Amino acid sequence: MFNNSPGLTEGNSQGYGVFIGHLDSGIDPLHQAFKGALQSYRFYDHKGIYDPMVEAHDATGHGTVMGGLMAGRPTADWAGGLAPEAKLLVATAIESGHHIARILSALLWMLEEPVRIVNLSIGIPGWNPVFRPVIQALRQKGVLVVASIGNGGAGHFHSPGAYPEVLSVGAAGESGKALPFSGSKNESFSCEKPDVLGLSSLPSVRRGGGMFEQNTGTSGATAYVSGVAAQLMSLAPEATACQIAYALKTTALPLIPNQKHRSQTGLIQPAAAAELVKTLPVIERNNFNQVFEIFRDAGLQHQMKYLPPEHYVPAIFYVRANDSLHDFLHKTIIQEDAISYSFLHEKYNYAFVTAMKKQWESWWENEDVIMISPIV
Repeated sequence: MFNNSPGLTEGNSQGYGVFIGHLDSGIDPLHQAFKGALQSYRFYDHKGIYDPMVEAHDATGHGTVMGGLMAGRPTADWAGGLAPEAKLLVATAIESGHHIARILSALLWMLEEPVRIVNLSIGIPGWNPVFRPVIQALRQKGVLVVASIGNGGAGHFHSPGAYPEVLSVGAAGESGKALPFSGSKNESFSCEKPDVLGLSSLPSVRRGGGMFEQNTGTSGATAYVSGVAAQLMSLAPEATACQIAYALKTTALPLIPNQKHRSQTGLIQPAAAAELVKTLPVIERNNFNQVFEIFRDAGLQHQMKYLPPEHYVPAIFYVRANDSLHDFLHKTIIQEDAISYSFLHEKYNYAFVTAMKKQWESWWENEDVIMISPIV
């Protein structure tokens, strides 16, 4: 029997209660491994428009392999995925048509759903900030976004896998060494991404039946990390996305010196991460004062050409497109001097602002504000 053993085996660490957003080529809903695993499904057409008439399917087979790694149920010849009690919310959003529009639409759907993890074993080559506002919104909502760095090798990377807001994943062998095809983003001889490495050699199920036993690249490594993250979330339900990412990065197996440019840390160690996450303090998720301290600390550490006046804190917020961003800002300023600086990005409806605490608190409570994020 095939067994995805490099995860956790505790009874309460199998992903129970965890919803995973899975944006890929789709899934094979008739496969026994997904019986009871599929929470919901959406198909986004070549223009990125949701078509409710299209039933669940897998356009290429890629999504079935990734979904199996994360949350496949045991079958007669397979022990199951890493988190076989987790639920999948699956979108077909790649392989043809306008890739950016399809992925963006699927990401916006994730904002509406109670997902705790969004797995992105997908990406587009190089740096492209188009997905970043929505991913920042997901981060503010408390979602862990896990994204592939890509298979281009050292010095090559994909977006959104290169974004600071995601837990970025490269591929490693069982020895912990980064594999040659695994990408990385390097600046000034320092590795910025990926954050961690995951295994890419675990077996999974294949669309239509049978097993997929080939190397799954950074896509599979990303699904592996998402599966382990789901295990940790079911083991410690009160842990935040930031705490899960912290535990995975802190306990990762360090790379050998001549591979330091391949990942910030190294191959994740699920058992060590589980022990650490059990010890982390419980955080009130919607405590504005606590979040504001994060904004302030991030602002103090960020090197800006523009230094905000005392008592003004910089952050980024993203709003629903009911009004223009300029109109929204004008209507919601609580007093004339509450803001010292603002830069508006009307295309994606987000703004970089330095404002007083009471102004941030007002936006925090405004239903039209989807996300407030510290600067990074």
